[in-house]
Amino acid sequence: MVSQTVSLWGISYNIDETFQLDLNNVKGEIPLNLFRLRKLQFLKIRGSGLEGNIPPQIGDLKDLNTLDLSINNLEGKIPIEIECLTKLRTLNLSSNNLNGALPWQLGKLKYLTYLDLSKNNFEGHLPIELNELNKIWYMDLSNNNFFGDLPEEIIRLVAEKKLPLQQITNGNKIRLNLS
Repeated sequence: MVSQTVSLWGISYNIDETFQLDLNNVKGEIPLNLFRLRKLQFLKIRGSGLEGNIPPQIGDLKDLNTLDLSINNLEGKIPIEIECLTKLRTLNLSSNNLNGALPWQLGKLKYLTYLDLSKNNFEGHLPIELNELNKIWYMDLSNNNFFGDLPEEIIRLVAEKKLPLQQITNGNKIRLNLS
């Protein structure tokens, strides 16, 4: 049986045997070929020249437990297909140019322990569904354009998990309505 490969940035990867990608110094858009690596568990392309959107095909990487695309030039919204990454434990999209509202589907990532979306251009209200991240121990949403009252349910989560509130409120226009 011939094993299939996929070419990414001039390097060939075996589709059935690639469980981890840790790349840097790559440029351009995220190639759609990447999503043929269905057995990926760890994807880290940090501090590179990635640009363009995060394709909705990200949801095809159902075995992913770490996704780190931080410190790039990615833009656009987080695709709602992120909800398909049900094994995800770490999500780091910090220091990009991502924008729009956070998808409420982030709350479906039940195993998420680490969430860093800081230093982007996200806007709107924080989705109340973030309170469903019961395993979270680190959350940084600072330095975006979030606004409005911080939902009571998220305040409870922050208190219960002893998360630093300033990592949610700093650099945003979020009000604490502690009545």
